[in-house]
Amino acid sequence: MHLSEPSFFAGVEHHVIEGLQLPISSVAKTVADCFKFRHQIGLDVALEALADAWRQQRLILAELNHFASINRVQRVMQPYVEGLIHGNAKRNGELLKGWASLIRAISWSLLIVFVLLYCCALGAMT
Repeated sequence: MHLSEPSFFAGVEHHVIEGLQLPISSVAKTVADCFKFRHQIGLDVALEALADAWRQQRLILAELNHFASINRVQRVMQPYVEGLIHGNAKRNGELLKGWASLIRAISWSLLIVFVLLYCCALGAMT
Protein backbone atom coordinates (compact mmCIF):
# COMPACT_ATOMS: atom_id res chain seq x y z
CA MET A 1 0.00 0.00 0.00
CA HIS A 2 1.45 3.33 -1.04
CA LEU A 3 0.17 6.76 -0.11
CA SER A 4 1.34 9.98 -1.69
CA GLU A 5 2.58 12.62 0.71
CA PRO A 6 -0.57 14.79 0.45
CA SER A 7 -2.78 11.76 0.96
CA PHE A 8 -0.71 10.55 3.92
CA PHE A 9 -0.44 13.83 5.84
CA ALA A 10 -3.67 15.65 4.90
CA GLY A 11 -6.41 15.55 7.50
CA VAL A 12 -4.19 14.50 10.36
CA GLU A 13 -5.12 16.00 13.70
CA HIS A 14 -2.81 15.75 16.68
CA HIS A 15 -4.42 14.79 19.98
CA VAL A 16 -2.82 14.35 23.38
CA ILE A 17 -3.88 11.05 24.94
CA GLU A 18 -2.42 10.02 28.28
CA GLY A 19 0.44 12.46 27.78
CA LEU A 20 1.30 11.27 24.28
CA GLN A 21 0.74 13.38 21.19
CA LEU A 22 -0.87 11.05 18.63
CA PRO A 23 -1.73 11.77 15.00
CA ILE A 24 -5.36 10.85 14.31
CA SER A 25 -7.18 11.18 11.01
CA SER A 26 -10.26 13.40 10.83
CA VAL A 27 -13.63 11.77 10.23
CA ALA A 28 -13.82 13.07 6.65
CA LYS A 29 -10.33 11.76 5.84
CA THR A 30 -11.16 8.37 7.37
CA VAL A 31 -14.30 8.07 5.23
CA ALA A 32 -12.41 9.11 2.08
CA ASP A 33 -9.65 6.60 2.92
CA CYS A 34 -12.27 3.86 3.30
CA PHE A 35 -13.43 4.56 -0.25
CA LYS A 36 -9.84 4.70 -1.50
CA PHE A 37 -9.18 1.24 -0.04
CA ARG A 38 -12.67 -0.15 -0.76
CA HIS A 39 -11.22 -3.09 -2.70
CA GLN A 40 -9.16 -4.14 0.33
CA ILE A 41 -11.75 -3.54 3.06
CA GLY A 42 -14.97 -3.92 1.05
CA LEU A 43 -17.39 -1.39 -0.36
CA ASP A 44 -19.91 -2.29 2.35
CA VAL A 45 -17.44 -1.13 5.03
CA ALA A 46 -16.84 2.16 3.18
CA LEU A 47 -20.60 2.70 2.82
CA GLU A 48 -21.18 2.04 6.50
CA ALA A 49 -18.40 4.46 7.46
CA LEU A 50 -20.07 7.13 5.32
CA ALA A 51 -23.55 6.40 6.68
CA ASP A 52 -22.36 6.24 10.30
CA ALA A 53 -20.48 9.54 10.06
CA TRP A 54 -23.55 11.12 8.43
CA ARG A 55 -25.96 9.74 11.07
CA GLN A 56 -23.75 11.04 13.89
CA GLN A 57 -23.53 14.45 12.18
CA ARG A 58 -19.74 14.31 12.31
CA LEU A 59 -19.26 14.90 8.59
CA ILE A 60 -18.61 18.23 6.91
CA LEU A 61 -19.28 17.79 3.20
CA ALA A 62 -16.67 20.36 2.12
CA GLU A 63 -14.00 18.45 4.07
CA LEU A 64 -15.20 15.13 2.68
CA ASN A 65 -15.01 16.53 -0.85
CA HIS A 66 -11.51 17.88 -0.18
CA PHE A 67 -10.15 14.52 1.01
CA ALA A 68 -12.05 12.63 -1.71
CA SER A 69 -10.30 14.90 -4.21
CA ILE A 70 -6.89 14.17 -2.70
CA ASN A 71 -7.63 10.42 -2.78
CA ARG A 72 -9.18 10.68 -6.27
CA VAL A 73 -12.44 9.01 -5.26
CA GLN A 74 -14.91 11.87 -5.78
CA ARG A 75 -16.74 10.15 -8.63
CA VAL A 76 -16.90 6.87 -6.72
CA MET A 77 -18.35 8.57 -3.63
CA GLN A 78 -20.70 10.99 -5.42
CA PRO A 79 -23.79 8.74 -5.81
CA TYR A 80 -23.57 7.54 -2.21
CA VAL A 81 -23.16 11.04 -0.79
CA GLU A 82 -26.03 12.32 -2.93
CA GLY A 83 -28.18 9.40 -1.73
CA LEU A 84 -27.53 10.37 1.89
CA ILE A 85 -28.19 14.04 1.27
CA HIS A 86 -31.44 13.39 -0.54
CA GLY A 87 -32.63 10.78 1.94
CA ASN A 88 -32.47 7.85 -0.46
CA ALA A 89 -30.23 5.82 1.83
CA LYS A 90 -33.24 3.85 3.06
CA ARG A 91 -33.12 1.77 -0.15
CA ASN A 92 -29.69 0.57 0.88
CA GLY A 93 -30.61 0.25 4.56
CA GLU A 94 -30.19 -3.51 4.69
CA LEU A 95 -26.70 -3.28 3.23
CA LEU A 96 -25.72 -0.55 5.69
CA LYS A 97 -27.17 -2.15 8.86
CA GLY A 98 -25.16 -3.80 11.55
CA TRP A 99 -21.65 -2.71 10.65
CA ALA A 100 -21.10 -0.05 13.33
CA SER A 101 -19.16 -2.32 15.71
CA LEU A 102 -17.04 -3.64 12.86
CA ILE A 103 -16.26 -0.07 11.76
CA ARG A 104 -15.16 0.81 15.29
CA ALA A 105 -12.87 -2.24 15.43
CA ILE A 106 -11.43 -1.46 11.99
CA SER A 107 -11.04 2.21 12.95
CA TRP A 108 -8.89 1.26 15.93
CA SER A 109 -6.87 -1.13 13.77
CA LEU A 110 -6.38 1.55 11.11
CA LEU A 111 -5.40 4.04 13.81
CA ILE A 112 -2.74 1.69 15.12
CA VAL A 113 -1.44 1.03 11.59
CA PHE A 114 -1.46 4.76 10.83
CA VAL A 115 0.45 5.59 14.01
CA LEU A 116 3.03 2.91 13.19
CA LEU A 117 3.39 4.16 9.61
CA TYR A 118 3.64 7.74 10.81
CA CYS A 119 6.35 6.83 13.33
CA CYS A 120 8.24 4.88 10.66
CA ALA A 121 7.97 7.85 8.28
CA LEU A 122 9.30 10.19 10.95
CA GLY A 123 12.18 7.81 11.63
CA ALA A 124 12.97 7.61 7.91
CA MET A 125 13.01 11.42 7.61
CA THR A 126 15.59 11.94 10.34
